[in-house]
Amino acid sequence: MDFTPLIALPSLVALLVLWLSSVEKAVLWVYLPALLLLPNYFYFGTPAINVAQYAIIPIGVVIIWRAFNSKWKWSALDGLVAAFVVWNFISDYHAIGYTDILERLAWPLTLAVLPYVIGKTIIEQHGLRVAFIRRFVFVVFLDCLISTYEFRMGLNPVRALFVLLFPSTRWPGQVREGFFRVAGPFGHPILMATVVGITIILHRYITYLGLWERRFRWFPNLPISKERLILIALLAGMLMTQSRGPWIATIIGVVLASCGASAWYRRAFKRALAGLLLAGFLILFIGKAYLADSGDAQASEEKISAAYRTQLISRYQDIALRESFWGWGTSTWPKLRDMPSIDNTYLLFTLMHGLPALILYVLMMGVGFTRLLRRALSSGDLRSHDRALLFVLSGVILTIAVSTAAVFLGEQLYPLLFLFLGWGEACLAPSPDDGPALDEPVILEWRPKFQFRSIVS
Repeated sequence: MDFTPLIALPSLVALLVLWLSSVEKAVLWVYLPALLLLPNYFYFGTPAINVAQYAIIPIGVVIIWRAFNSKWKWSALDGLVAAFVVWNFISDYHAIGYTDILERLAWPLTLAVLPYVIGKTIIEQHGLRVAFIRRFVFVVFLDCLISTYEFRMGLNPVRALFVLLFPSTRWPGQVREGFFRVAGPFGHPILMATVVGITIILHRYITYLGLWERRFRWFPNLPISKERLILIALLAGMLMTQSRGPWIATIIGVVLASCGASAWYRRAFKRALAGLLLAGFLILFIGKAYLADSGDAQASEEKISAAYRTQLISRYQDIALRESFWGWGTSTWPKLRDMPSIDNTYLLFTLMHGLPALILYVLMMGVGFTRLLRRALSSGDLRSHDRALLFVLSGVILTIAVSTAAVFLGEQLYPLLFLFLGWGEACLAPSPDDGPALDEPVILEWRPKFQFRSIVS
């Protein structure tokens, strides 16, 4: 029996929620779980799209209708996002013509444009900040709990269910130090580690505001608080991925985000910047020594993997420069037999779509990051929790930027980047329309119950 049509089920669920309730609840109850809890590498239909893409289509129709009716205000980042998406399509058309043109239209719309519009028009304007973060953190918390089985047995239960229903798709696991590297529903351990790292940063924000209940509603007698248990599970999930790059990226993001929790945030930022620069030099120095014997037959798998990434650019440089303007296309770039995987987003975009795509990608993240940071540091009239969110979102973008130097921007991480970029744009709006939240405290109505000390204060 063919179960593949079930992949389209989230579209029907989203339509039902939109009809019975609201677009905000459709985002919280349908899109986020479909994106973060279910594997996104199973596809159905023409064009072939995944569960999260099916979930966002009806939501996106409503959101775009709202955006046009409310007179969308264009920004520099909007233009960069649009240029990045359009250039990728033009590059693919130049490389492979009309082949799979429906997918090449549907994918950027559902993986970049619609997540960006959700971030820019829904979360802040409808008082969804706390509800969105709490739902995001809780779903990834569930991923980490489920992944404890994968760490020991090598099989993720959610992925196993999908493989049972759709046996034509396989996704191999990886072993390191005798244990399986957990990937959860994210396809690769580094992708999962990056998403969990983002979640740790968001979890700290809710902790800063004191908005976690003391205990889980269904387990009131647990001897550990909800806040602490979630953090422990997230940290365990990070460790089980055995991915050093995202660990470093998360530390950098947490250090930056924590500046917003300090009353002396400018001084905290200066100390954080100095500390990160010093740590960067140390990492480079230690990394060279670590890789010195990576060519030895007795070298560990970690050293071989790290050495592979350091050699990618030099090995693929000539290939990338041969098609430096248009690129080779998403699926038609030439692969070296001994280096078939491009574990570097910046190099991969250059190969697929040329130097213009790389420049647009860097500008897109750079503009989003610097505008958030500049507003957080220069605006003296911001409330403490608003300033803290600006630091949090800049920390999230920086985490993705650092982590994707060691992995491709794929699976769930791709739409998440655009969602957070759009959310950052909404936070920069001069006069946001603060509506009521959905069954959660509205962030703008709350004052912090306590403030944790910044780790760089």
